[in-house]
Amino acid sequence: MNSYIYVGNRSSTLKGILEISEGPLPTQILALENSYLHRELLKDNPNKILLTTFKSKKELHFELNKIRFDVLISCGCPYKIQIDLYKNSLLINIHPSDLPQLKGKDPGIGALMKKIPLNVSIHKMNQNFDEGELIWQWEKFPLLDVLDIKDVYAISAIGEYYAGLFVKKNIINSEKYNFKKLNIERKIVKNGENDYFKRSENYGLYDSEFSNSYLEKAVRASNLDNYGLKAALYEINKGFFKEIKIENIKNIGIASNFSYLFKDINLDKSNQIIYFIERRILWIRNSELLILDIREKLPFYLIQGSKNLRYSIK
Repeated sequence: MNSYIYVGNRSSTLKGILEISEGPLPTQILALENSYLHRELLKDNPNKILLTTFKSKKELHFELNKIRFDVLISCGCPYKIQIDLYKNSLLINIHPSDLPQLKGKDPGIGALMKKIPLNVSIHKMNQNFDEGELIWQWEKFPLLDVLDIKDVYAISAIGEYYAGLFVKKNIINSEKYNFKKLNIERKIVKNGENDYFKRSENYGLYDSEFSNSYLEKAVRASNLDNYGLKAALYEINKGFFKEIKIENIKNIGIASNFSYLFKDINLDKSNQIIYFIERRILWIRNSELLILDIREKLPFYLIQGSKNLRYSIK
């Protein structure tokens, strides 16, 4: 059996590891300060595993250099680990995507924006982020149209739990981890299409050039109450609805074949709010009907006086 440490900001893989009582506990957990993993262990750490926090790459390496371990398990570690310093140890990473697709910081958002199936992968770490020999993958989960970022995170957490079960059984509790015996497709993660996805600085900003289908995907990728996107205010109709952000849209649907309903509207040139009632907005945009649900009821003064508003209901 092997001594091991757990590093990162997410807890699902750790839960899978601890689910199997046979075998050793982690000798230490290094959690990103104020992360979900850190907060959860402060509330509940029944095994009394040594917990250390870090808030920078320098602090992380300072702590790692004090520990001896056979295996390092990374799940949500935001910093690159200097693997050349640990040549006698196995360093593995749990990444919530169908590698080699969607390496990088925001694979869940990337899956929604690019319509790529969900998955969870375990790979040996090398000098690059989310690269190295692939050890294990969960199951591809089709990206259904009804899913948003909450579903993606929840499904990924389940996959990471199963990754923890695999790690404990096949690596930690093995006298010698021989991946050839695991009947896994052994492949190297290489560069290619849909490699990396990292949300840009202007991610979450509304842009009048967005297609409706892109806007729909952006809404699904932002639909989390505490997501904390750096989304500036977006505007509809040159200032109309100034107080709405994309992240405040709860749901969106698109309908194309509705022209018979609005015979008096030039659909090719229209950008009009058809009606607004509580949290529901009907908006004609780019010749399609967008049906929006927003998180909170907007003050009525935001829609009064708009020349583009056709009907409004308090």
